[in-house]
Amino acid sequence: MYICSKSHGEKIYHCQSCFYARKIKQQNRIFYHTKAEAIAKGYRACNCCAPVARKFRAEKRALIEYAKVNHINMWLEDNAVYMETGNGAWKIIETEKSRRLILFHANRENYKWCQKKNGKIIHHYHIQKDINSQSILKYMKYIYKHDLWRASKKDEYKRMPVSTKSQRRKRKEEEERARRRAVGDVLNLIEILRVEREYQSFDTTPQFMLQS
Repeated sequence: MYICSKSHGEKIYHCQSCFYARKIKQQNRIFYHTKAEAIAKGYRACNCCAPVARKFRAEKRALIEYAKVNHINMWLEDNAVYMETGNGAWKIIETEKSRRLILFHANRENYKWCQKKNGKIIHHYHIQKDINSQSILKYMKYIYKHDLWRASKKDEYKRMPVSTKSQRRKRKEEEERARRRAVGDVLNLIEILRVEREYQSFDTTPQFMLQS
């Protein structure tokens, strides 16, 4: 059961045990049996009592320290933790039934053609199945290592042998692919900067949001 307020300016749903839910007057209370019902009515999760938010607060100090050192952009929104590095976009949610943290990863995209909401890219996520943890910090460390490895693979072609004609041809093909990727990355960066100037909300520096 989830509790909402008729009179509150922002549409937020709370767990019954939430401190803010107890402050809602009886005559202003609205009840929903599931989160899906509340979301369908336009409500978002409370960032104080939502499951992911609770775990976020418990690890917040360590998360902020690790994110700053490793230049990871992180924020809490709609009961999900979002993280972005120079090489990937990620989010962590908790399943409603099993209460397990699930990690999602966005594939490399052309930002020019992506949908945007409030100036932020709407990524297309898939479940990252090769890790399972109940710690947001452990997921963050995995994300950093994963994207660091991906970045190192970009110049792998430079170590390819060129002794034979076929090897030289193969390396030339990989060089051309790398050139196209680099051009795509520049175009994507230009588009991100354009969106940032337009909306003043797509921030590539670490940001930490925890609102009730």
